[in-house]
Amino acid sequence: MPARRKKVLLTLLELHRNSKRSIKHEEIVNATNLGRGIVRRELEILKCLELIDSCPGMEGGYIPTIQVYGGTEWLN
Repeated sequence: MPARRKKVLLTLLELHRNSKRSIKHEEIVNATNLGRGIVRRELEILKCLELIDSCPGMEGGYIPTIQVYGGTEWLN
């Protein structure tokens, strides 16, 4: 997994673990200092890889899936 994608995923995991809620795109941007477009693209790729899910609506955001917690093969 590319370093930038891993950084976005690990940031999402940490933010979700600390808050127990879905995480907004902007929160990941602020925590990683990566551009909005880069973070959005990486989140879409992570979603296609089934490592995260998106939650629609005003209270929506992104959450890690069980695959992230099930193993470490995604770290490669």
